[in-house]
Amino acid sequence: MSFEAPFISVFQGVDEIESVMAQIRLAVNRGYGQRELLEYGETLRIPSMEVRQVGLRLDFSALSKSLLTAVSKSLVPTDAVDLFVIAEGRFLKDRTVLGRRPIGELEDEWILIEHGKVRQDALRDRKHGFAIHVAAILTRPLDPLPRRPRRLGTVLGHTTFRVSPSPLGSGLKPKPLTSQVAETNGIAKGAMLFVSQESDLVNADNLEEALSIYVDEKLYTELGRNKSREARLVQVSLALEAIGQLTYLFSAELQGSSEVSDEIEKSVVFEFLISNYRKVCSPRKIETEEFHNLLLRNPAVVAASLSANKQLASAWRELLTDEGE
Repeated sequence: MSFEAPFISVFQGVDEIESVMAQIRLAVNRGYGQRELLEYGETLRIPSMEVRQVGLRLDFSALSKSLLTAVSKSLVPTDAVDLFVIAEGRFLKDRTVLGRRPIGELEDEWILIEHGKVRQDALRDRKHGFAIHVAAILTRPLDPLPRRPRRLGTVLGHTTFRVSPSPLGSGLKPKPLTSQVAETNGIAKGAMLFVSQESDLVNADNLEEALSIYVDEKLYTELGRNKSREARLVQVSLALEAIGQLTYLFSAELQGSSEVSDEIEKSVVFEFLISNYRKVCSPRKIETEEFHNLLLRNPAVVAASLSANKQLASAWRELLTDEGE
């Protein structure tokens, strides 16, 4: 069964079912009061560390009656159609049914998964993201009638939403901080972590080419084996240090910019920093220009504030330790 091809049907009334399905919205909860509402076929791009954490909720906005009416016009009994929600991993294409409900029992919203809760494997691929397919499917065979669907499993209408990692999420795998790397970069012997800027951050399409993260090779190996509470605290400390160094590097690159250009505002690094700063520093949402000035004037405040984002620190700890691959 494919949900990717354009939906074409010769069945009576199915176009109207498809039209109703296209009005369903997927609400994505990114945490800290930050929510996105996806429309038919839309893709949400978020930092890869958020992919495994998002909450998902279908928003029908009183469409349940419209769906019942549309199914009735197709001559299909409404009690023979269920709405299925299917999660699909974008890389391995593994599929999991997240839920199934008769169309006569739909309410205005359907919570699929709460933010931060344990989830199925299809929703855990932070490298490639996932798709959510919502389909109205015939659940029993029907007697043949002209232009009426009758086969069990016939898809009468569907909609698809996608959540994908932004380019920021790639290329953060640590490399060993060897003595040669330290000497080449003028790093003091015994350094635990070094974030090296390889190219322009403002114009970076992804961090794989713009940054390299080096971790002391002996410490990295030991922390990968050690699962104690103390080891986790050290890992979080390293993650926060990496975030801080990224903040200072980006601030240094912005020096001399008197205003927020489109280039800066659309930068994956700027988007990452301001979105995570807003999560921990609202009640008041800081404006783009104000955040730009804060980065220029006092990056230490930004770095310190980001350290309060425990979700962010935990996600970067995973990136630095290769956990969850």
